[in-house]
Amino acid sequence: MRPGLRRTGSDAPNQAATRDSRLRDITSAVESFTYELAVAVAGDEPAFDATVSRELAQRLRAALRPHLNSHERMRPDFGSFAEVRIEGELLDSTRPVRVDVEFEDQSVRELTGGRLIPVPPRRVHLTLRVDLDPCVIRDCAVSLREHTG
Repeated sequence: MRPGLRRTGSDAPNQAATRDSRLRDITSAVESFTYELAVAVAGDEPAFDATVSRELAQRLRAALRPHLNSHERMRPDFGSFAEVRIEGELLDSTRPVRVDVEFEDQSVRELTGGRLIPVPPRRVHLTLRVDLDPCVIRDCAVSLREHTG
């Protein structure tokens, strides 16, 4: 049996507690990550370091640099809810899990002088690879599509 993986019936309460704890950790990391994405969309420097690997933080900052340097401002609106799906073995801390997050982006562009320009709503789909112990987002893929109603 691999380290970190427990399958005995007597461990059921411990397994449930471990699963619950890891779900809370993953949820917290995803919430922090999407909040920092909103910070970046708003045109401010995101603080990804608390929830993502150093390598991913560097890649995200490099990808966001043109937007941040443009001084274009947005008023982010990622909605109140997101669909989140977690795939993987939460009891096996040696293997990452996949987390899919989907939400509607209804952000508004803010021009110099404060004029607001609506941006067509779109669905944002994040595919995250998350290590469990410690809970760290290792990779992220983003896909966008027009909102269809």
